[in-house]
Amino acid sequence: MADRESAKAYLAEELRTTSNESLMAWYIEPCGPRGKHVRVSLKAIRDNLVTEDALLEAFIRSANTTKRPSVRSWQRRWHKIIGTIDQMNLSLPRYDEDKQFIDSLLTEGKYAISHSPEYRETYHPHYRIVERKIYERELKPLLESKDKHPY
Repeated sequence: MADRESAKAYLAEELRTTSNESLMAWYIEPCGPRGKHVRVSLKAIRDNLVTEDALLEAFIRSANTTKRPSVRSWQRRWHKIIGTIDQMNLSLPRYDEDKQFIDSLLTEGKYAISHSPEYRETYHPHYRIVERKIYERELKPLLESKDKHPY
């Protein structure tokens, strides 16, 4: 992630336009393969436990130090995921369209996309992903300080 100012502006806008009710009830949630990352809810900023800058810096460093899988590797994983979904017969809306879209991105050598509007509306994904070691060292002590305060 090379454009820190865009990431900062996006975070500020998301905080400005997000209601407290649409934030996750949790501060962190493990995610990713082998739990190497955590989702840090923007609730941690709203509750004055973590500053915008602290979360932004942890997020950017995480994005810049995490080794991404090759497109070929992700393509193989994607086809396993598709196989599982097909076996489950879930009747997902726009499944074939989305599957073709993701396949076309992979063919172009890309694999990063944003959440769909439906996903955003349903799950309110107001968080940043941080590498677990960075989280443990820098953000976890701030979140644990909440237990020491009566508020």
